[in-house]
Amino acid sequence: SLLSIVTALLDFMIPVAISIFLNWYKAGMLYSFWAFLGVLLPLCLFSYLAKMLLNHLFWVYAVRFKTAQHEKLYERMLQADYHYLTKQEPTYLSERIAICANTLYDVYIEGVSKGVIAIATVLTAFLLVLRENFMVAFFLAALLVVQILGYKRLNQALQNRSMELQKRTASCFK
Repeated sequence: SLLSIVTALLDFMIPVAISIFLNWYKAGMLYSFWAFLGVLLPLCLFSYLAKMLLNHLFWVYAVRFKTAQHEKLYERMLQADYHYLTKQEPTYLSERIAICANTLYDVYIEGVSKGVIAIATVLTAFLLVLRENFMVAFFLAALLVVQILGYKRLNQALQNRSMELQKRTASCFK
């Protein structure tokens, strides 16, 4: 989750730097546009390279995590009784193991890190807007509440449909 926070901060580094430089320019503290570009371009390059490194680290961890989960689940499958395996059909179990390992990664790793990134991004953006204009921040907060409630309702409907689809298709793949 530390990597998630760093990713969220990198997303705000360039806009905040632009805002600071524009304020300096208005105050007469920055005399040259080239000085602005001389600082902004290396910041952009650093942000891009840091995001590439973080994505690579996430990818490496994803491969390790999914490999370990597959090994654990296949080991449990191979310890099962022969008659149970033939009754459940090994291909079906193998497919379910792959789905389970990917779902575990999605929920525990991507879900948590994306949640932390989303929360940090929303809070940082809200604080930056609040600093500039209270009324706009108020409307953004109201919009955020409406969006969260809408997603909650949509997710509930999708969950009900997904459960129905799972019940209908589960018997077809056995």
